[in-house]
Amino acid sequence: MNYDTYLLNHLLDKYEASEGFVKGVSRRRVLYKPEKDFKLNEEIVDPIEKKVFFKVINKLKEENLIDFKWEKFEENNLISEIWLIVEDTSLVNAYTLCHRVSKDKIATQSIEILQEKRLIIKTPWMLELFSTILEEADVMGKSWKFILSSEQTRDVCKVLELLDNHRGSNIDKRILSVNLFSDSKYFENNIQNKLLQLTTRYLFDWDSTLTDREKLQQMGIGFAPELLYFTGPIELVLESNEKVNCEFISKGSYLGADMLSEIKDINCLYTKIVTIENLANYYWYIQNERKHDTLVIYTGGFLTRHQTLFFKMLKTENLSELYHWGDIDLGGFRILLQIQTIWPEIQPLKMNVATFEKYADVRKKVNNGYIQKVKAILEKKEFGLFREVLIKIVETKQILEQEAELYFKS
Repeated sequence: MNYDTYLLNHLLDKYEASEGFVKGVSRRRVLYKPEKDFKLNEEIVDPIEKKVFFKVINKLKEENLIDFKWEKFEENNLISEIWLIVEDTSLVNAYTLCHRVSKDKIATQSIEILQEKRLIIKTPWMLELFSTILEEADVMGKSWKFILSSEQTRDVCKVLELLDNHRGSNIDKRILSVNLFSDSKYFENNIQNKLLQLTTRYLFDWDSTLTDREKLQQMGIGFAPELLYFTGPIELVLESNEKVNCEFISKGSYLGADMLSEIKDINCLYTKIVTIENLANYYWYIQNERKHDTLVIYTGGFLTRHQTLFFKMLKTENLSELYHWGDIDLGGFRILLQIQTIWPEIQPLKMNVATFEKYADVRKKVNNGYIQKVKAILEKKEFGLFREVLIKIVETKQILEQEAELYFKS
């Protein structure tokens, strides 16, 4: 056993979990008690190994990395406790000896990478992802620990940057992997789960029925082109001047995102638009509430680049109503704010306190970490439209998913 690095790593782990590390000052020592370490005691039961251990301990003390004291009446036989020297030079030397980067430096590296990429990324959901992570880091300070290493952060950002610049339909993940890493399996083996973990924690409230493949497809990674779902009175004018009238397809239309480049105009025959976050609610709405003059669009979460382009092709002048119906949670509110960057006049539908109270029996509990995120945005100007219902979320520690509303309508 390498007693020096073994001991220092134990002490550095304790240090990084301590108040002194987080706040920068503490009177409490970072202590390690050898008698409680069964692995160490199995090694030094051998008298020769014990001498080696004591020699290492004394050397680390001479180098001002640690200090220690003997058990009373057991000098040169039993060590009572060892503590880390938390002076700047000592800490630098301890990390160097362990070939280790401190937790706060790892976090700082990831923050710098995300800040740099946020300046060049254009896709709204990616910007939202970066902003959410950086806000959490800012609030937690030195106690923040990112779920990715700095190298994993770089890899994930490379993937997001490629997707952001990709102008075609979905890109096959093996082609993506070869383009970025010269290895067709690198993305699947090293990045895929990290990307899904990151977006699940900080951004998307994925439908529980979605497979990993379907989640990746929503982000632009997969075999099939993205599908745009809509129902209502529009007429697609193709580059060939041919027209496709979707007005009487009452059960829903589907458009491959790669077809957008072949559409030169959209004739809009509607007077009302409703966008809907959840697919089950989208189908329920077109079957039960949609009027003939209403265009209904399924968003599926944050808008992709193709959905954004599609929205911009639709005319919204002189509409009688323009609404978005989403979950009563952070994701639902953020999706509406994203759509408002395209259509500033769009308003929430069934996303208020009255709806939240009406379906109290089917609301979903959330943890304290989620509530802290809600509290962090309560006073932000852009969330002012949802302030009353955000307060209810904090009070009840619950959210309301759209699907729950359908339980009472079935």
